[in-house]
Amino acid sequence: MTVFDILYDHVISKQVAVVPGTVMYNLNWYDVKTPVYRSFYLFNVTNKEEFLAQKPGKYVKPVLQEIGPYTYRGVFGERQHSIS
Repeated sequence: MTVFDILYDHVISKQVAVVPGTVMYNLNWYDVKTPVYRSFYLFNVTNKEEFLAQKPGKYVKPVLQEIGPYTYRGVFGERQHSIS
């Protein structure tokens, strides 16, 4: 067992849990000053019929068309939470 393992087991793992009394629980998640953006990409398989009809031993590589990014701004608000 390394020093990190001991620290993780006894200190870090207990503070990163989102339960009352931990650092993570007491953070103001609703008061984020920096905008948070999330981007998602979707992929369309343009040769679906050939790809699905492939036979054993004859691999058909899917041809993918990238769609996106779809970007959303995260909006955070204060909520009352209870953990049981």
